[in-house]
Amino acid sequence: MLHWFQLTDLAMNTPVVNTGLVGEANGIAYALQSQFVGVVSPEDQQGSGLCNLNGDSPADEADDIFRWVNASNPANPVLPVTTTSMLVAVDRSVPGGSGGVVRLADAWVVLVDEAADDRDYDTEAGTDRKLILVHNPTQGAQAWNAMHGTQNPLSAVSTTWMAEDKDSTSRFYATFREETLSINGGQTDINGDGDSTDVVPTTPRLVTGNRLTFPGIGTAAAPTRAGIIAEQNVGFFRVSEAAEGNMDLNGNGQTDDTVLQRYSLSAQFARTYMGTSNTLDTAAVEFGPGTAEFGAFLIEEAEQGSDLNGDGDIMDYVVRYFRLP
Repeated sequence: MLHWFQLTDLAMNTPVVNTGLVGEANGIAYALQSQFVGVVSPEDQQGSGLCNLNGDSPADEADDIFRWVNASNPANPVLPVTTTSMLVAVDRSVPGGSGGVVRLADAWVVLVDEAADDRDYDTEAGTDRKLILVHNPTQGAQAWNAMHGTQNPLSAVSTTWMAEDKDSTSRFYATFREETLSINGGQTDINGDGDSTDVVPTTPRLVTGNRLTFPGIGTAAAPTRAGIIAEQNVGFFRVSEAAEGNMDLNGNGQTDDTVLQRYSLSAQFARTYMGTSNTLDTAAVEFGPGTAEFGAFLIEEAEQGSDLNGDGDIMDYVVRYFRLP
């Protein structure tokens, strides 16, 4: 069950507040600066025959529903949102470690599963996608928004990977599926490889209370292990050679490897190839705490096809490091 408390409660011996919302043992508890707490709540753990929370039809109790409450005052009654239209089925399994939910300063960002939710959010009936929705809970009457961008036509956005930016509540990291732009007749081949089946790295930011913009670059990220991360306004991500038009970016004679690239979030330099990466679902690069001066990443020998540490096999992970910025 999701409970919450304020830090001052520790000194005052105030009991924690039970929200009554069911979570999972390995689930994530989410909190906003605007003092709301939430959890992804499986319908099948609410009590048999009791909880088709999102009202899908035919009715089922098999969805993972995002739920939240106001956590500003422990003396107030706990009043979870119960409006059916606001309770949406999310994809908890999306790679990146978000659990299907990202916290911005005053907004929830979720990845809704149209098929599980039995709702059409992108105005393309008959095609089910996993789409990014945004809601600011301080605006109680505000609906979830699925249409994003800075100019018309706005677009629904699908992703294959998303993660929080641990150092910022103004943005997060995600991949942007090219094919979602086709809904409104937009240009779909963002990376110029002749197809519209790729995903590209992006750092979404809020334009308004519940609408995002998706700045990024036209290179095919590894769909389920993009590992997008930034430090000192320099972004890093894993590129799929196969998705990037079968290009041999690391020069080993193969075109199915995963490589590391960096790019400037402020357009100060062109994207740069860094070396072979790995196939882990982790951040593409690791940094020290605070304002880091160095970064490090792992080369997977099997991806490079070389014995980089000279031990007679290609089964290892080898560390490389670099200076920032």
